[in-house]
Amino acid sequence: MSDADVAATGRPLRVLILNWRDPKHPQAGGAETYLFELARRWVRLGHRVSWLTAGFPHGSARDEIEGIEIHRVGGRATVYALIPLYYLLRLRGGFDVIVDSENGIPFFSPLFSSIPKVCVVYHIHRRVFEENLRWPLSRLFIWLELRLMPFLYRDSTFVTISPTSREEMEQHRISSRNIPIVYSGVDENLRPGCKSSTPTILYLGRLKEYKRVDALVRAMPAILNDVPEAKLIVAGDGDQRPKLERLTSEFGLGRSIEFAGFVDEGTKARLLREAWVLAHPSSMEGWGITVIEANACGTPAVVADSPGLRVAVVDGVSGSVVAVEAMAEEILRVLTDTQLRERLAAGASRRAAFFSWDRAAKRMLAAIRRELEASRRS
Repeated sequence: MSDADVAATGRPLRVLILNWRDPKHPQAGGAETYLFELARRWVRLGHRVSWLTAGFPHGSARDEIEGIEIHRVGGRATVYALIPLYYLLRLRGGFDVIVDSENGIPFFSPLFSSIPKVCVVYHIHRRVFEENLRWPLSRLFIWLELRLMPFLYRDSTFVTISPTSREEMEQHRISSRNIPIVYSGVDENLRPGCKSSTPTILYLGRLKEYKRVDALVRAMPAILNDVPEAKLIVAGDGDQRPKLERLTSEFGLGRSIEFAGFVDEGTKARLLREAWVLAHPSSMEGWGITVIEANACGTPAVVADSPGLRVAVVDGVSGSVVAVEAMAEEILRVLTDTQLRERLAAGASRRAAFFSWDRAAKRMLAAIRRELEASRRS
């Protein structure tokens, strides 16, 4: 994307991102990667971008990341209550548009700001709420997402990241408007490299219950029966890590499973290049950024047949889409069949070439411009 591309669409914008975490947060995940890759490109094009988010231990209240102004307030339990106050007291009047990121529920910014808004929805969380929250809390969060959110944001633009997420949103009548899809891109520094000499399975992402990483731990004994030297690397952190480590110990898999914790970008790239296969057993994803990142490194993915993931992977071309119960068998097939693995690796590289962060940033800016124009007319 050139400067001319954006210059042709109008004056520089002042954009405020509301998201529960920022790129430096220890539990930053796909949503943070998505927004950061867009925001850093907007800054390079002359736009002003600020990011209002939750604090974390040892994180400063104010920060700057590649020209993006970071404002941190509260923590996990208080961020939704404190962000409206911080905005009204410190930031009101300084922006043209709010990009409100919905991670289960948005920040309900129409209640405290009158400027135009674009609400980014990665996927509908109803199933996650039902599986991970007890009644009546689960019902409350479902009502907030499927009833209150569409009502409060009825005059705003919704954007999502995959066809399956848009289908879910349309099914639940989240918006009466057209819902643009802005796919994630892939870092241009991610490219194929030397594979590990050890058959390596990689999980990369947050360790949450709905991610079902325990399914990979339980699959390892069957994999090791046929490939004794195989290794599973779990890169990422989250509240399920202690449970996963206990399960690993109970199965006697300490030598075959490595918990790498939160990894920096350089380590992530190395792990993606060295892995023979990426495994993603999650029950629900809006898309699958890590799948495309692995593909860019020539690494095919074996994923659970769940929303988002089944679209990110072209079954039989860039990887495999299977029932979570069948992942051990499919991972074994990829590890032991060299011809299959090489064919999928080639397909993975071709698949990744389709996705561009520059293109994504341009498409999201276009959605923002349309919202600003619609707001001006109304």
